[in-house]
Amino acid sequence: MIVYIGISFVLTILIVQIIVFIRQYKRSTPTKALIVYGKLDPHDSIPFKIYNSKSVFVWPIIQKFYYLDLSSFSINTEFDSTFMSGEKLQIKIEAQINPDTLELEKLVNHYFKKTKNEIEKDVQRSIELQVQNITSTSTYDADNKRELLNEIAKSVNELIQKKGFIEAEYIN
Repeated sequence: MIVYIGISFVLTILIVQIIVFIRQYKRSTPTKALIVYGKLDPHDSIPFKIYNSKSVFVWPIIQKFYYLDLSSFSINTEFDSTFMSGEKLQIKIEAQINPDTLELEKLVNHYFKKTKNEIEKDVQRSIELQVQNITSTSTYDADNKRELLNEIAKSVNELIQKKGFIEAEYIN
């Protein structure tokens, strides 16, 4: 009788361990990166690990995780520009998170545990501030419109890349 209780106890513990292992085994897809943080390798300088198209066991209690959506997104911004003689300036950007490991680390450092919508809103605010900065410090006339728009495009592209994105399309 005691043997049966011991065997059932061991089997119960084994089944619980198997269930925990299955529940904590996480997979990332090509469109979602898995970010694991918490107790990691003490020799690493970054407090998280990024897994893209890989699987990993996340230790319960001592590690946590979240997924970062890597799919592209659109940012549409329109300015009523008194500076451009009342012309509307429209900026549409199709951006995608750069899947390169170093760029992903930079992005995760900046946007740790933020949703895709929060990231989009922050990028849009940054673009608006960048364009306002350029338009407030530039002079405009009909002759330099193309030059000014090229300067805005270059500046926005640098901003996007600095934040860890790949610019897919820029329309004005």
